[in-house]
Amino acid sequence: MRAIWARWQWPFALAACLAAAGLRSVASRLDVNWDLKNYHFYNAYAFLNARMGWDIAPAQLQTYYNPLLDLPFYFLVQAIPSPRIIAFVMGATAGIAGFALLRMLTVLFPKRGDGWDRVLWIALAFAVGVTGSVGLSVIGATMNEWPPAMMLMVSLAILVASIDKHGHPTMPAMAIAGVVTGIAVGLKLTYGVFGMALIAAAAASGTLPERARRAFTMGCFLFVGFMLSYGVWGAMLYEHFAIRSSRTSTASSSRPGGSR
Repeated sequence: MRAIWARWQWPFALAACLAAAGLRSVASRLDVNWDLKNYHFYNAYAFLNARMGWDIAPAQLQTYYNPLLDLPFYFLVQAIPSPRIIAFVMGATAGIAGFALLRMLTVLFPKRGDGWDRVLWIALAFAVGVTGSVGLSVIGATMNEWPPAMMLMVSLAILVASIDKHGHPTMPAMAIAGVVTGIAVGLKLTYGVFGMALIAAAAASGTLPERARRAFTMGCFLFVGFMLSYGVWGAMLYEHFAIRSSRTSTASSSRPGGSR
């Protein structure tokens, strides 16, 4: 029995986290936030239908946010008629983030004695981590807070597991964590502060050369991830605005009286 539990405890924990997050999302009922009405649904539609050259900033500044985060909800709405099923699926990112937190807590609270004291502290820390008012209020919503947060939590869990096993973050662990966090930053630019924090954390221990090497390596992997998620959209913005504006400027300067 104990062997079976040891084998299936983590799959069960993941399933429980996903179910809890999904049910919490469904319980939150209809998502009618202002951002959804303004641009979250429109941005995905505009990206898939090449509307940038036709619509003039209909969602104001938010028209030019990276639309990739809005695609899952857009596709779910097109494919699934049930709002409850959509809400349940949208909660998955929060469930995965909670599972990553649980994995980290099992490392941060080592085994001692009969283990019940450890279980208590893990349970208390987990409860505090998943019941914050801000996080609960956007589970399953289209505010796009949980998808990049999930990526950050997974990155941290990978680094914590590597440090626990080897005493320091290995290169594969840094590569995965850096790229995944970079993707999160590219999807939501306000998460750039967490990318900088990850670089600082990578340089938090070791000799000065080791710290410098880890910070540089993490920064490189972050940049790779950032380009994977923002590169295409950034190129589209550049093509639409920078090059066209320069052509317009050149054309106007070539006209009589166009250059002053």
